[in-house]
Amino acid sequence: MADIRSTILEHALPLVPFDGWSNYTLQEAAKRAGLREVAVKQAFPGGVRECVAYFLAEEDKALEAEFPPERLAGLRIPGRIETLILAQLARWRPRREAIRRTVSFNALPWNASLALKTLYATVDLMWRLAGDTATDFSFYTRRMTLAGVYSSTLLFWLNDMSEEGQETVLFLKRRLGDVASFGRFKKQISKCFQ
Repeated sequence: MADIRSTILEHALPLVPFDGWSNYTLQEAAKRAGLREVAVKQAFPGGVRECVAYFLAEEDKALEAEFPPERLAGLRIPGRIETLILAQLARWRPRREAIRRTVSFNALPWNASLALKTLYATVDLMWRLAGDTATDFSFYTRRMTLAGVYSSTLLFWLNDMSEEGQETVLFLKRRLGDVASFGRFKKQISKCFQ
């Protein structure tokens, strides 16, 4: 089943920039792969939403495979997070329009639960790859904070036409700097009330 899913996805991705994520796209992808129409229903019984979820999960797996623990060992946590986000965006550069259509698809109100689920999976993976072992309340606040940084950076990147995405790099550095500044401010405030 995984082979059929990946085959359909492989043929769908070149169509997505033009036709978006739709039943037509999946049917056309199956046709181009030499599969019968029923293959789409068998591979993705949940339809297009299930295919989008599968695509994003596969992208997360690819990021995880790219970053074994030793690869980030020499960096501090902010550097690890920055490296992971930029690596994800670099891998997506050739598929920028497909990613744009994916973001648009997830932005539809009826896809909100899918968007939240896939966003959480990605930021949770990034924190785990960065070495996060928190089990207290900070486990959740870190993921919520990264969700904001990651989402805003992704949206910025979609419209960044600078050479090699240098404006996106600067944008991400500023967002991470804002988070660090807020963390220091929060510590100072809490000391005042001790």
